[in-house]
Amino acid sequence: QAAVRRLAADGCRRLGYLVPARADFRGDDRHEAYWATIRETGLEPIVIPTHENTRAAARAAVSSYLEHTTPMDGLFCYNDEASIGAYRALRSAGLRVPDDVALIGCDGISDVEYLDCSLSTIVLPIEEMCASTWRFLEQRLQDPALPPQKIIYSGSLELRESVRPLP
Repeated sequence: QAAVRRLAADGCRRLGYLVPARADFRGDDRHEAYWATIRETGLEPIVIPTHENTRAAARAAVSSYLEHTTPMDGLFCYNDEASIGAYRALRSAGLRVPDDVALIGCDGISDVEYLDCSLSTIVLPIEEMCASTWRFLEQRLQDPALPPQKIIYSGSLELRESVRPLP
């Protein structure tokens, strides 16, 4: 929600969501966050599905979208791999990030820092998530009857050059 709210604050009105088709369902945290914020802000939703979770699939999906309609002015990507593919598609179409399209990904992989326009992202606490998963697995191995365990982690929005600075 922080990413979509930030794009709305940036002045974006046509807000795309680039997502692997297999991850675009009710109950997925990113799906729920996108749609809740779209309803809250009244922005125009644009869902751009990909068939695979790769940079190439993301680039192809965004390129195809741009060939057939007016560009979005903001784009939230399901993950950073998709944001890298989307960035390349936007640039290939002659669009400037963030001047024409503001862009935010999710996960916090280091690759997004090394493009000519560093990409904003939701940084997830991957090490903590892995440690918890390992701890849960060890506990389940010791006691197979243990009920399912769950921890909800929050990411933090790291703003970079792919969004316009707020006044």
